[in-house]
Amino acid sequence: MRHLYLVALPLALAAHPLSAQEAAPQTSAPTELQAGGFVGVNVGRTYLEADQVDTKDHQPETLGFYGSYAIPFFQHFSLQVDGDIEFYQFDAKDGDNTLRDGLGAVHFSYKDPQQGLFGVFAGGGATVDGGDDDSNKTFQFIGLEGQYYIQDITLFSQAGFLDGDDDQYETIDNGLFARGGASYYFTPNTKLTGSLSYVNGDRYNRPNPGDARDGEVNIFSWGAEFKQNFTALPVGLSASYNGHDFQIKGDESDEPVVHEFRFGAFFQFGTSTLQENDRTAAGSDLPELKRWISLSTNEVD
Repeated sequence: MRHLYLVALPLALAAHPLSAQEAAPQTSAPTELQAGGFVGVNVGRTYLEADQVDTKDHQPETLGFYGSYAIPFFQHFSLQVDGDIEFYQFDAKDGDNTLRDGLGAVHFSYKDPQQGLFGVFAGGGATVDGGDDDSNKTFQFIGLEGQYYIQDITLFSQAGFLDGDDDQYETIDNGLFARGGASYYFTPNTKLTGSLSYVNGDRYNRPNPGDARDGEVNIFSWGAEFKQNFTALPVGLSASYNGHDFQIKGDESDEPVVHEFRFGAFFQFGTSTLQENDRTAAGSDLPELKRWISLSTNEVD
């Protein structure tokens, strides 16, 4: 549980931001929330340890589509919706492979463009694989999030509950997750983000009366993303990396470290720069929730 305490400071800062007089001056920073967001596409590859996953294809290529849109309410409240779906180039007949996964989410926040935000988020999704008769596994999540703005730096944190539904008991049940990180804006249109995440949950815990808990999963994740928007072009470019270290207790022995790379393009609307979008419109994102579910349910044996 100490990982949850790691997010308490940024959440507290977001809930109790500095006064305008105490904050560093931001003469060009916007002061009002706006309606806006972005849509994007990416391609990439996932690298799986050959002796630590239940699949013959260890380097599947990926194609993903995503988007977010935020609408302001009153002066400082914002409602944001997210969507994300990804396809994987696995052989549908070759083992327990993820063919596609996706999620949808809603964020509701109190947000001050010059200070930070504090809010809640919730959503759900599904993963589909080619190896099981019942190949659709669903999951749902809910949590708290906070952001704190210091000139060209954004500190952020999230903590919440993640639960999957799977008749074979391979997914993450009753999971608790935490995430923290920071973004730095070299210019209003050039952004670098880094984050660390952790999730702990049950796995292979069958509901027979009297059975002891017989499984647990711990996943440590880390990631980085670079985004560049262009004022002279209608699209921006992005590059990201995410790593996941699986620690499994129970019936299974595979404990892979997974590496995922994505490169893509996005179209931003409603705001003119990345920093303006993040602080006045669709500035919240999510941990790697669908990948935690998909990998632990399918490829990790």
